[in-house]
Order: sequence, then structure tokens, then C-alpha cells
Amino acid sequence: MTYCFTYIPYYPNNINYAVLDARMRDAISSRFTGCLMVAWEEAGQIKAGHVHKAKVHDCGNLWISKRDSPSTVRSFSFKPSNVHIANTDGVLVPNCYGFITFNDTFDILAAYSVVTDCNNIVTMKELMFKGAFTGKIEI
Repeated sequence: MTYCFTYIPYYPNNINYAVLDARMRDAISSRFTGCLMVAWEEAGQIKAGHVHKAKVHDCGNLWISKRDSPSTVRSFSFKPSNVHIANTDGVLVPNCYGFITFNDTFDILAAYSVVTDCNNIVTMKELMFKGAFTGKIEI
């Protein structure tokens, strides 16, 4: 069996997302330096996304309106860069990934932060959340 996942690229000044399905239940995104990785259910679809967060063109309020919309049944968000470690110069490690993985019925999810070195070798992996995908969950 082949392992399949959806890659959601960072996109500035927006919420970039993909619809997940039974074949592609896992999502990954990268370039986290303060952005959010999110998941939500809307109109019977499970979506996962990367919310741009920066001083200029911060999309945090766009996410809040999406999260709090009557059409959003349940939601989840976390900041993968919360596990960033500083190098000797105090600069954040730039290779931070967020993973969201679901069970086959989209009732349980797990979220991970992963940091890699310049050779893309994993240097840190942290489980940020594992549990029922119900309500509005923010980590």
C-alpha cells in the first residue's frame, strides 16, 4: 500500500488549504515561523490549511471568521513553530513542518511539529495534540 498525504504550500497573505478525503487523510505544510496549521469541517468536507501570520497582512482574523462561521462544524489549530529551537546566534531554525493526520472516519486527529536541519534530517519531532476532533480546538 502506498502512503498518501496532501502537501499544503505556504502562501503569503492568505489561508491556503486543501480538501482531504478517505485516500488522503493526512496533511503537511512547511515554512512555519509563526503561522498556524489548521483543520476544519465545512459543508461536509474536511479541510486542512496554512494560515499566514505576519505583522503585515496577518490572516489571523480571516481564520477566526472562518473558525467561528456558522458553516464550520468543528475546527483545530496549532502553531508548529512553538517547538522551534534557536541556533547559537539566537535565530530560529527555519525548517519547521506541521503534520495533521486523521483516522479513517475523521473523528480523531493527531498534530505534530517537526524541525529538520539544513539537510532535511529530522532534529526534533513533537506530538502537539492527539484526540477527538470535536468542537473548536486551539493549541
